[in-house]
Amino acid sequence: MFNKNNNPASLVRSFQKNSLLAVIATAILICIMLVVLEFHTFSKEAKQLEEEYIAEKKSKIKQEVLRVTGYISKARSQTKQKAKKRIKKRTYNAHAIATNIFNKFKGKLPEHKIKKIIIEALRPLQFFNNDGS
Repeated sequence: MFNKNNNPASLVRSFQKNSLLAVIATAILICIMLVVLEFHTFSKEAKQLEEEYIAEKKSKIKQEVLRVTGYISKARSQTKQKAKKRIKKRTYNAHAIATNIFNKFKGKLPEHKIKKIIIEALRPLQFFNNDGS
């Protein structure tokens, strides 16, 4: 009734082998699933860290741009104030020269000649390194 392959000892061994293979296959599948899950978790954490790093760098760059913009605005304002003071001083000097010439020749020369003398006296005066600007 039992042939060589169907004897109880052979069936037990076959069952043991199949059970062992099933346990090994299950263990391999579990390991693969754990590795995949761990890789997925790692990828999510890496992406989150990258986003945080980029956000931090953007914030620092924005702060630096604001700082430099403020510095430039302040420097521009100071330069503008200095230029106004220089122009005002030069204007007062030119006015003093013109007034002095006018008072010196008043009554001695006609007004149009005095104006020409004043213009010629002020012609060599230049602003900002002789470029007139």
